[in-house]
Amino acid sequence: MKAQIAGQIFIYILAIIVVGIIILIGYRYIGKLTALKCDAEISTFGKQINDAVEQYDAYGSLGNIELAVPCKYQEVCFVDAAAVESGNSAGIDNGFIKQSVESKIQMNVFLLGDNLKPVSYNAHIIVPETMVCIDADGKQFFLELKGLNGKTSLNNSAE
Repeated sequence: MKAQIAGQIFIYILAIIVVGIIILIGYRYIGKLTALKCDAEISTFGKQINDAVEQYDAYGSLGNIELAVPCKYQEVCFVDAAAVESGNSAGIDNGFIKQSVESKIQMNVFLLGDNLKPVSYNAHIIVPETMVCIDADGKQFFLELKGLNGKTSLNNSAE
């Protein structure tokens, strides 16, 4: 009878260990899946920015667009392409973006939140100052685009 009780205790302990391992593995895969979802959202966001810049680059074209906020970012920043090409970081107060521009790294769209994420580079982006940052309004970014003969000016939409 004592051997039977010891056997049951061993089975319960083994079951607890197996359930713990399953939970641990599941937690890791859920974390990886969340990271992949975030990467996909950022990639889609970058493509939407580039598509909009190309769509509104004709002189006189004007449009307002809404873009879904990827992951948990609260702000998108655009750096003038000419500033990136020349390395001119005047007016840029974010240290990472400033260093990126001074190093002439081909990135001029950045997402800011708990961390900073470089998204893409588009040589047709023009902003009123060296850098313009737009805060998320809920779960959307509202952008105003103006075509300037092959370039597109980006700014905060008045919506």
